[in-house]
Amino acid sequence: MLEAGGCSVIREYVELRLGVGLVHEICLRGKKGPFCVADAKHLFDHYNVFLIHRNDRPPGTIQRKFIEAISRGRAT
Repeated sequence: MLEAGGCSVIREYVELRLGVGLVHEICLRGKKGPFCVADAKHLFDHYNVFLIHRNDRPPGTIQRKFIEAISRGRAT
């Protein structure tokens, strides 16, 4: 797992196929990219947060499990 200080870095990591990322809604406005975007607002009380990952190939096992956990509403 990597931690980044800004949305642009997270988007770049995802574009480079280094994993998945959690970004604020504002980071996605007007942006195009090879991403799948999943709503993760239910995990954060006061923020509109989305999970992004590449859509041009299936995620790896660990990434898939993380995506599934976020989609279920709990991070494990």
